[in-house]
Amino acid sequence: SVLGWSTGGAVTLGATLSISSTMVVSAVLRTRPVDADIRSHVFGILVVQDVVAIVLMSVVTALASGETLELRSLGIMIAQLVAVVASMLIVGMLVLPRVIRYALERNESEVVVVLATAAAFGLALVANLFGYSVALGAFIAGMAVAESGRGEAVEELIEPLRALFSGIFFVSIGMTVDPLVAWSSLPLALVLCAIVIVLQLVSVSFATVLTGSSIRRGVYSGLALGQIGELSFILATIAITGGLVPEETMPALVTVATLTVFTTPLLLGRAQSIVTTLDRV
Repeated sequence: SVLGWSTGGAVTLGATLSISSTMVVSAVLRTRPVDADIRSHVFGILVVQDVVAIVLMSVVTALASGETLELRSLGIMIAQLVAVVASMLIVGMLVLPRVIRYALERNESEVVVVLATAAAFGLALVANLFGYSVALGAFIAGMAVAESGRGEAVEELIEPLRALFSGIFFVSIGMTVDPLVAWSSLPLALVLCAIVIVLQLVSVSFATVLTGSSIRRGVYSGLALGQIGELSFILATIAITGGLVPEETMPALVTVATLTVFTTPLLLGRAQSIVTTLDRV
C-alpha cells in the first residue's frame, strides 16, 4: 500500500472506493435523464455492486476479527454466507411476495408499508444474529418484495420512509466527523476522490466496450457511477472498529462522498463531449 497501511487496510480501502451510491445515481438520473439502455446498464451494475458489497462486508468483518485472507478460509466464509443468504431468500420469497400482493389487491397501503418495513428490520436482525451486516438482511428483504411483481408500487409507498432513513443515515455519519480532522485529511480525500472518478470511468467504460457495447454507453455509465455509496461507510465503520484503517479514513470518505455528489452531475453533463473526443481518437 502506498499509504503504508496493512494488506487488510488496503483491501478495505479498495472495497469502500468500489461501491457506488444507488441513491445519488437515482437522483442524478432524475435531473439529467439518459437513454433507457444506459439507465438499465447503470442500475444493473449497481445491483452487482450491492451483491459484491455483501461479500466484501463478510471479508472485512473477518479481517477486522484477526483472520487472514487464505484461500481455504475465504472459501469457507463464502460458503457460509451463501447458505445464510439462500435460507433467508427461500423463507422470504415463500412468504413475503404473497402477503404483499394480498395487501395491495385490497388497497391496504398502510399494511404494505408496515410489512415492507418489518421485513427489512426482521431480516436485518437475522443477518446480525449470524454475524453479518444488517445491510445483507435489508437487501434480501428488498429482493423478496420485488419478487411479488409489485415492486414499483411498494417503492412508491415507502418512498417517504426511505427518504427519512436516508437522511438519518447521512446525518449520523456526518455527526461522527470532526471538521478539524476532516480538514487535516483533505489531501487524502482529494486523492481518493480523483481515484474514484477516474477508475470508475476507466474500468466501467473498458468493461462495457469489452462486452460489445458502445463507447458512449460505457462513458455515460462510468461517469454516472463516479462516487462512493452508502455501503462504503458501513465497510469503513467495520474496518475502523476492527483497527484495520485509521480513524481519519472516515472524514476523508465523507469528504469524497460530498465532493462526488457535485462532480457526478457536472461530469455527466459533459459526457457527450468526452464521447466525441474518444470517438475522434
